[in-house]
Amino acid sequence: MKQVYFIIAMLCGLALGGQAQGIRFAEGSWKELLETAKKEGKLIFVDCYADWCGPCKQLASQVFTQKGVGEFFNRHFVNVQFNVEKDADGKANVAKWGVASLPTLVFIDPKTEQVIGKLVGAGDAAWLVEGAKALLDPAKRLDALVARYNAGEREPAFLLEFIKALGLAGMKAEVQQ
Repeated sequence: MKQVYFIIAMLCGLALGGQAQGIRFAEGSWKELLETAKKEGKLIFVDCYADWCGPCKQLASQVFTQKGVGEFFNRHFVNVQFNVEKDADGKANVAKWGVASLPTLVFIDPKTEQVIGKLVGAGDAAWLVEGAKALLDPAKRLDALVARYNAGEREPAFLLEFIKALGLAGMKAEVQQ
Protein backbone atom coordinates (compact mmCIF):
# COMPACT_ATOMS: atom_id res chain seq x y z
CA MET A 1 0.00 0.00 0.00
CA LYS A 2 2.89 2.36 0.76
CA GLN A 3 4.21 1.75 -2.74
CA VAL A 4 0.89 2.85 -4.26
CA TYR A 5 0.95 6.11 -2.28
CA PHE A 6 4.57 6.67 -3.25
CA ILE A 7 3.78 6.16 -6.95
CA ILE A 8 0.78 8.51 -6.74
CA ALA A 9 2.90 11.14 -4.96
CA MET A 10 5.63 10.85 -7.61
CA LEU A 11 3.15 11.21 -10.46
CA CYS A 12 1.58 14.26 -8.82
CA GLY A 13 5.03 15.76 -8.33
CA LEU A 14 5.92 15.19 -11.96
CA ALA A 15 2.65 16.71 -13.12
CA LEU A 16 3.07 19.78 -10.93
CA GLY A 17 6.75 20.10 -11.85
CA GLY A 18 5.86 19.95 -15.53
CA GLN A 19 3.44 22.84 -15.08
CA ALA A 20 6.15 24.96 -13.47
CA GLN A 21 8.48 24.51 -16.41
CA GLY A 22 8.53 26.54 -19.55
CA ILE A 23 7.33 29.99 -20.46
CA ARG A 24 4.10 31.08 -18.79
CA PHE A 25 2.06 33.01 -21.35
CA ALA A 26 -0.29 35.65 -19.95
CA GLU A 27 -3.79 36.19 -21.20
CA GLY A 28 -5.75 39.38 -21.51
CA SER A 29 -6.06 42.41 -23.72
CA TRP A 30 -3.03 44.25 -25.03
CA LYS A 31 -3.88 47.16 -22.73
CA GLU A 32 -3.98 44.86 -19.69
CA LEU A 33 -0.66 43.28 -20.67
CA LEU A 34 0.96 46.70 -21.01
CA GLU A 35 -0.25 47.68 -17.54
CA THR A 36 0.99 44.42 -16.04
CA ALA A 37 4.43 44.85 -17.61
CA LYS A 38 4.70 48.46 -16.40
CA LYS A 39 3.63 47.48 -12.88
CA GLU A 40 6.11 44.57 -12.76
CA GLY A 41 8.93 46.54 -14.42
CA LYS A 42 9.28 43.96 -17.19
CA LEU A 43 9.55 44.05 -20.96
CA ILE A 44 6.96 42.27 -23.11
CA PHE A 45 7.77 39.19 -25.17
CA VAL A 46 5.26 38.46 -27.96
CA ASP A 47 5.22 35.18 -29.85
CA CYS A 48 3.54 35.97 -33.20
CA TYR A 49 2.35 32.71 -34.74
CA ALA A 50 -0.30 31.05 -36.92
CA ASP A 51 -1.89 27.61 -36.64
CA TRP A 52 -0.42 26.42 -39.96
CA CYS A 53 3.18 27.48 -39.15
CA GLY A 54 5.45 24.46 -38.62
CA PRO A 55 8.39 26.40 -37.10
CA CYS A 56 5.91 28.12 -34.74
CA LYS A 57 4.76 24.71 -33.52
CA GLN A 58 8.38 23.60 -33.10
CA LEU A 59 9.13 26.61 -30.88
CA ALA A 60 5.97 26.05 -28.85
CA SER A 61 6.58 22.34 -28.26
CA GLN A 62 10.36 22.09 -28.05
CA VAL A 63 11.75 25.46 -26.94
CA PHE A 64 9.14 27.40 -24.95
CA THR A 65 8.54 24.32 -22.77
CA GLN A 66 12.14 24.04 -21.53
CA LYS A 67 12.70 24.78 -17.86
CA GLY A 68 15.71 27.10 -18.36
CA VAL A 69 13.91 29.07 -21.06
CA GLY A 70 10.88 29.42 -18.81
CA GLU A 71 12.92 30.53 -15.82
CA PHE A 72 14.65 33.25 -17.84
CA PHE A 73 11.58 34.54 -19.68
CA ASN A 74 9.24 34.40 -16.68
CA ARG A 75 11.75 36.41 -14.64
CA HIS A 76 12.35 39.18 -17.22
CA PHE A 77 9.27 39.41 -19.43
CA VAL A 78 5.51 39.46 -19.51
CA ASN A 79 5.00 36.75 -22.12
CA VAL A 80 2.12 36.61 -24.58
CA GLN A 81 1.21 34.66 -27.69
CA PHE A 82 -0.87 36.12 -30.51
CA ASN A 83 -2.23 34.19 -33.44
CA VAL A 84 -1.76 36.96 -36.02
CA GLU A 85 -4.61 35.63 -38.13
CA LYS A 86 -7.21 35.18 -35.38
CA ASP A 87 -6.46 37.26 -32.26
CA ALA A 88 -7.74 40.83 -32.48
CA ASP A 89 -4.69 42.29 -30.70
CA GLY A 90 -2.35 40.24 -32.89
CA LYS A 91 -4.04 41.35 -36.12
CA ALA A 92 -4.13 44.96 -34.92
CA ASN A 93 -0.40 45.11 -34.14
CA VAL A 94 1.23 42.89 -36.76
CA ALA A 95 2.00 45.76 -39.16
CA LYS A 96 3.06 48.12 -36.36
CA TRP A 97 5.52 45.52 -35.10
CA GLY A 98 6.90 44.81 -38.58
CA VAL A 99 5.89 41.15 -38.64
CA ALA A 100 6.44 39.99 -42.22
CA SER A 101 6.99 36.26 -41.69
CA LEU A 102 6.34 33.63 -39.04
CA PRO A 103 7.40 32.93 -36.48
CA THR A 104 8.38 36.40 -35.37
CA LEU A 105 9.25 36.96 -31.73
CA VAL A 106 8.81 40.60 -30.79
CA PHE A 107 10.15 42.39 -27.72
CA ILE A 108 8.31 45.55 -26.64
CA ASP A 109 9.11 48.31 -24.16
CA PRO A 110 5.77 48.75 -22.36
CA LYS A 111 6.50 52.39 -21.51
CA THR A 112 6.90 53.47 -25.15
CA GLU A 113 5.12 50.53 -26.84
CA GLN A 114 8.06 50.47 -29.27
CA VAL A 115 9.71 47.35 -30.65
CA ILE A 116 13.12 47.03 -29.04
CA GLY A 117 14.06 43.76 -30.67
CA LYS A 118 12.87 40.90 -32.86
CA LEU A 119 13.88 37.36 -33.61
CA VAL A 120 12.57 35.94 -36.86
CA GLY A 121 12.39 32.21 -37.49
CA ALA A 122 12.87 29.32 -35.13
CA GLY A 123 15.99 28.29 -33.29
CA ASP A 124 16.98 26.34 -30.23
CA ALA A 125 16.79 27.39 -26.59
CA ALA A 126 20.26 28.97 -26.61
CA TRP A 127 19.36 31.10 -29.67
CA LEU A 128 16.20 32.34 -27.97
CA VAL A 129 17.71 33.08 -24.56
CA GLU A 130 20.84 34.75 -25.99
CA GLY A 131 18.73 36.91 -28.29
CA ALA A 132 16.53 37.96 -25.39
CA LYS A 133 19.46 38.52 -22.98
CA ALA A 134 20.96 41.11 -25.31
CA LEU A 135 17.75 43.15 -25.04
CA LEU A 136 18.10 43.47 -21.28
CA ASP A 137 20.99 45.87 -21.98
CA PRO A 138 19.36 49.10 -23.24
CA ALA A 139 22.44 49.85 -25.37
CA LYS A 140 22.01 46.58 -27.33
CA ARG A 141 18.34 46.99 -28.14
CA LEU A 142 17.39 47.37 -31.78
CA ASP A 143 15.89 50.82 -31.23
CA ALA A 144 19.13 52.04 -29.60
CA LEU A 145 21.28 50.55 -32.37
CA VAL A 146 19.13 52.23 -35.04
CA ALA A 147 19.45 55.57 -33.21
CA ARG A 148 23.24 55.19 -33.04
CA TYR A 149 23.43 54.35 -36.74
CA ASN A 150 21.16 57.27 -37.67
CA ALA A 151 23.38 59.56 -35.56
CA GLY A 152 26.32 58.66 -37.80
CA GLU A 153 28.17 55.98 -35.83
CA ARG A 154 30.16 53.78 -38.22
CA GLU A 155 32.81 52.00 -36.12
CA PRO A 156 33.39 48.51 -37.57
CA ALA A 157 32.57 46.72 -34.28
CA PHE A 158 29.32 48.67 -33.96
CA LEU A 159 28.39 47.98 -37.59
CA LEU A 160 28.87 44.24 -37.08
CA GLU A 161 26.66 44.32 -33.97
CA PHE A 162 24.05 46.40 -35.82
CA ILE A 163 24.03 44.11 -38.88
CA LYS A 164 23.68 41.03 -36.65
CA ALA A 165 20.70 42.60 -34.82
CA LEU A 166 19.06 43.54 -38.13
CA GLY A 167 19.59 40.02 -39.45
CA LEU A 168 18.05 38.42 -36.35
CA ALA A 169 15.10 40.79 -36.75
CA GLY A 170 14.58 39.60 -40.32
CA MET A 171 15.33 43.07 -41.73
CA LYS A 172 17.12 41.88 -44.86
CA ALA A 173 16.65 45.09 -46.86
CA GLU A 174 18.22 47.13 -44.05
CA VAL A 175 21.16 44.69 -43.84
CA GLN A 176 21.81 45.12 -47.57
CA GLN A 177 21.89 48.90 -47.19
